[in-house]
Formats: sequence, structure tokens, C-alpha cells
Amino acid sequence: MATASRSRTSAGAKQSSRAAASAPVAAPFRTWAIPALAVATIGVAAALEATEIIGVPIALAATIAASLVLLLYIGERPLVLGAHSARDRMLGAGLAAVWFVACYFPFHARLLPGRPLVEAAEVSAAGSGLPLHIPATGARRVDLLLEGKLTPGPAGGVAPPVHYTLTLEETGGGIRTVDGTFED
Repeated sequence: MATASRSRTSAGAKQSSRAAASAPVAAPFRTWAIPALAVATIGVAAALEATEIIGVPIALAATIAASLVLLLYIGERPLVLGAHSARDRMLGAGLAAVWFVACYFPFHARLLPGRPLVEAAEVSAAGSGLPLHIPATGARRVDLLLEGKLTPGPAGGVAPPVHYTLTLEETGGGIRTVDGTFED
């Protein structure tokens, strides 16, 4: 009775053949995962803002951050996907972090300036609600957002323009006047 001998492959050969077989599957994932995640973040932020689950400033901050990550990936992709030393990758990651912070911080400071000092205060043209004191003690700077509601014109058309004047008193005793016009 004749028997055929079977050759056994070593465990190391099995692992290398599995790694070689999974390499084509992992390559697109490594190449497209970060851009897909950035684009998905932009889409989710837009959808959440459209449904008013989050506010416009937070949605814009997420969109700007995701866009910057996408730009970073485009610049750093050869370093991430190529055969580079760990030192080169760490240097690239440090440079990417500094660039991201330098580019994102001005947007963050403008979109999310801090806590409101006065909320829902109403001042009428007849003078009710005046003087309006804004407790800004300890604040390094104050961004003033002035909103107005205009009543329709007497004939139901466009509201007539309304002139306003703000007097700002600074802690050091300085007085500054800001004036403008609300109009449709």
C-alpha cells in the first residue's frame, strides 16, 4: 500500500501568507479611512445643525477641524503610508499638531468666544431697559453682538431705519461712543 507524504508548512509561513493576503484588503482602508472619516464628520455636523441639535458655531468648528485634518492628511500621507522611520513619523506628527493648532485656534476663538455676559436683555426705543449694565469685570475683551427687531413700516412695507448710539464706559474711566443704523 502506497501512501503519499504530506508536507507541513511552518507557523511562520502561515502568518506571512495571511499578512500577504490581507495587505490588499488593508491598503484601501489605510488610504481612505482618514479622508472618509473627515468627510463623514462634515456631513454629520451639517445634518446635526440642520436639525438644530447643535448650534451653528459648534457645527462650523467641527467642519473646520475636519477640513484641516483632511488637508493634513493630504500633506502627511506619504509619511503615514510610506516606509519611514519612527523618528520621521514622530517629527511629522509634531509638525502636524503645531500646524493644526495654529490654523484652528483663530477660528475657535471667533466661533466660540466664551460665556454670554448678558442674555435676553431688551431695550426699547422708548428707553425701557436703559441703562443696560454689562458685568464684564475680569474679562480681557468683550465682543459685542447687537441685534435689533424692526417693526414694519406704517403702510406694512419696509421698516424705517432706526439710529442707535451706544456709550461704553471702560474701567479706567474712558468713554467711547459707537453709533450706527438698523435697517432692512
